[in-house]
Amino acid sequence: MGSKIYLGDTLLSPNQLAMIAGILAIVGHLFPLFAGFHGGKGVATGAGMLLFLAPLEVAFALVIFIVTVALTRYVSLGSILAALFFALSILIQKYLSHYPLGNEIIGLSLLILVLILYTHRANIRRLIQGTENKLGAKKT
Repeated sequence: MGSKIYLGDTLLSPNQLAMIAGILAIVGHLFPLFAGFHGGKGVATGAGMLLFLAPLEVAFALVIFIVTVALTRYVSLGSILAALFFALSILIQKYLSHYPLGNEIIGLSLLILVLILYTHRANIRRLIQGTENKLGAKKT
């Protein structure tokens, strides 16, 4: 029998505990204390946490990331599209395929998408302006 943690009268499942720990790890990587709460890297941390919860969806999101970066050399675009794909795949499974997913994973996928869009807002602006740095290119 696994560990149990109660939050008041509510028993938290292992998946819920993984989600809470994962969210805290992502936030800690996005806003690192020793870097002045900016400049962190949360995409890989989020992918690692999601790999435990939804391995097939993460594998497909990784393919989206790799293909996007290979074709465009924009890592930020690959990260954004992978997060968007992940959230959409969860929503499609739940609401169109009626796959029995908990509301926690839906909320988590949307939270991660919002966090990635928020932390990549400057990259999105540069992508629109055509000034985003490409992988392997000299920074201008």
